[in-house]
Amino acid sequence: MEEEGDGTTKSLSHQENTFSLKLQRVTSENLKTVRTLVTSIFPVSYSDKFYQECVDNELVGVIIHNGEAIAIVAVKPENFETGQVFIESTVPKYYQRCDPPDAFIMRKSFL
Repeated sequence: MEEEGDGTTKSLSHQENTFSLKLQRVTSENLKTVRTLVTSIFPVSYSDKFYQECVDNELVGVIIHNGEAIAIVAVKPENFETGQVFIESTVPKYYQRCDPPDAFIMRKSFL
């Protein structure tokens, strides 16, 4: 797998598939998309307070693929040594209703 990008955007090549993923903070502008994604993934309802906390927390983000939100990311800081994101592994066919269906196990260290 090859990676290239500026830290928030990664272009990943895996076998014959090439796709671009962009990590964005949750903002009031993309909150409706985030709500739709969360509702389609989780079988529970979240309060407006939960979504406001997502906007207020810089460690919560949304992954964009082809202009659409495909994943929500929440990070718990544990390592303050570096500031890069690392894809540690890929879980093939993890998602049943998403294309691409693979999940990435990622690690980011914070300064």
